[in-house]
Amino acid sequence: MPKQKKNNCQLSVVNCRSGQSLVEIMIGLGLGAVLIGAASLGITFMLRSSASSQNYQKGGQLAGGLFDKVSSWSSGNWQNIYGLIKGTSTQYFLNASGTALFSVQGQEGMLDNDVTSGLVGEWKFDEATSTTAYDSTGDNKTGTLTNGPVRTTSGCQIGYCLLFDGTSTYVNAPATSSYSNDVTASVWFKGGGQTASDWNYWMNSTINWLEFGTFSNGAIFKDNNASGTPSVSAGTTFVDNNWHHAVGIIRSNVMEIWIDGQLLGSRSDYPTGQSHSNVGIRIGGNGVARGWAGYIDDARIYNSALSAAEVGNLYRSTAFIRYFTVENVCRTNNSSSSISGVAPCGGGSINDPSTQKISVYTSWLPNNTGSPQLKLSNYITRWQNQVFNQSDWTGGAGQDGPFTSPGRGYSTGTNIDGQSNPGSIQILDLTP
Repeated sequence: MPKQKKNNCQLSVVNCRSGQSLVEIMIGLGLGAVLIGAASLGITFMLRSSASSQNYQKGGQLAGGLFDKVSSWSSGNWQNIYGLIKGTSTQYFLNASGTALFSVQGQEGMLDNDVTSGLVGEWKFDEATSTTAYDSTGDNKTGTLTNGPVRTTSGCQIGYCLLFDGTSTYVNAPATSSYSNDVTASVWFKGGGQTASDWNYWMNSTINWLEFGTFSNGAIFKDNNASGTPSVSAGTTFVDNNWHHAVGIIRSNVMEIWIDGQLLGSRSDYPTGQSHSNVGIRIGGNGVARGWAGYIDDARIYNSALSAAEVGNLYRSTAFIRYFTVENVCRTNNSSSSISGVAPCGGGSINDPSTQKISVYTSWLPNNTGSPQLKLSNYITRWQNQVFNQSDWTGGAGQDGPFTSPGRGYSTGTNIDGQSNPGSIQILDLTP
């Protein structure tokens, strides 16, 4: 890693632990800005003979973009990254709340040619834990998993997905949005079984405006508040235990329903000038008895009418997943303080709390449920430093009374005098 000039440093105790005695002190020299060795980023390609160069290029862009976000996020607050669970078995992605980023356990689904213009709500269901379904647009329409829809990590369409029971399970997103006349609803669904002469909702609204799902006469998109409660039908329910993509659109006086990139139903007598205020969205059911019995993935709502090309992009785009892991880093316990690997540290090495190894993984269909196809790894360092343990204090007798200035009591083998290059201290194994 590049060296940084070690000026304007200060000595401080950064951590204390209880133990038997003052045995070791960890010294970190050269307090400065977060350093990221961008030039040394290493990309490891795990080639698949069937993968195209275009997918590798896009996968590399997505991996690099996530690494840049993680780097910036850690620069704002080191505890953002240091406080995460360490190890390659715990995976994270970043989500936004307004302009702030936060970490989520799981694997984020992405589209190659995504459509984000006009997108005001997107629930990917890519979280690995909790009853929260985050809105990936950053608009804070956070959904709540209600009555136990099951998180599913394999066999989904884009990243992870949810399995609903068809009766009481659903996701409830808050009533924080208002919609104009033009609107688009989009969802991936997979299931089998149709309630006779009743709705099985993929999506519906809390004010009984939007109804989107299957009925006995087919897949239906309906505005239940407009005059005449207009609706359009796809003619069949597509309840066949395969993944399908459904899009419902209102564009001026036209209503449309698209299934798998094909326009299957439309009408041109929709009463224009509609508006809907304080609308909440429910996904997978309404909590009564009109739920979807099957899987749902990547539910979206747009405050605009998508074009035919945009509908095609949502359906045909290659699906990617990406995530990152964090590992503790070991350095040699000598004056060189070189990186020697990741925890657990072997003999002659110690853990460096100011350096973390970040690995970003991406993969794509048809293999995105298997091993990652691209991996990017690098070290993020809070300080450009030297870190080691010391128990030899023969370099000086120390001092009595308050500690008002850095001392010189370091072993001569450390090349530290404590005054020209003061740093920070971590005191280990103390008892009261």
